[in-house]
Amino acid sequence: MLAWLLLLAHHACALVLPPNPSRGRLSCAAADDDGAARSQFGTKRYWDDMYDGRGDFSGEEYSWYYGWDVVGPVWERFVPDRASRVLLPGAGNDPTLRSLHAAGWRDLRAVDYSAGAVERLRELLWDLDVDADVGDLRGLAFEARSFDAALEKGALDAVYLAGDGFLEAAADELFRVLRPGGTLVSVSGVVPPGLRRSCFSEDKWDWLRDGADDLAAGCFVLRRR
Repeated sequence: MLAWLLLLAHHACALVLPPNPSRGRLSCAAADDDGAARSQFGTKRYWDDMYDGRGDFSGEEYSWYYGWDVVGPVWERFVPDRASRVLLPGAGNDPTLRSLHAAGWRDLRAVDYSAGAVERLRELLWDLDVDADVGDLRGLAFEARSFDAALEKGALDAVYLAGDGFLEAAADELFRVLRPGGTLVSVSGVVPPGLRRSCFSEDKWDWLRDGADDLAAGCFVLRRR
């Protein structure tokens, strides 16, 4: 996992910044514009290839950054209500979702903008009653204030690497779909700290845990105001 993080950091440093895209809800087609990406990890093509078995990591199952053994205690502390409706954006093929279900959270909705990822996820969760659909974190097809909590592992990193202004759009969407008082648990190692603070500003979010000093990747916890 450290090797993957170092690869991300290496590519994140070679930034080629495009003009700011228009703000607001973006179509999935915008994610196909590889020319806007800061690195290969920000391109839809990269993730499609991986989940089709042509990438750098296992397309079958892969736990991004940390597994449930690390994320679980943080999640249980800040989202204790197992009746919470939970969004998992950029769920990929991460088995953390199965662990979350086994720990008692059953009202789960997973999205990923790669159709291959969703196919793998459905195979991984074949025996569970969990919704998994194609969706873009920068423009989610959910009603406002429809989730109690969200758990993302590396999705915001990929969105940030996809191009200038995309992280802001994703942060706006998370604010929109979470109810007031809803909790976001974000496992992230690439987003610049200043940009994260700007996108998840204190006029909209209460910072319950700042993971900036965590090893490998940070586990950030924020509450929507």
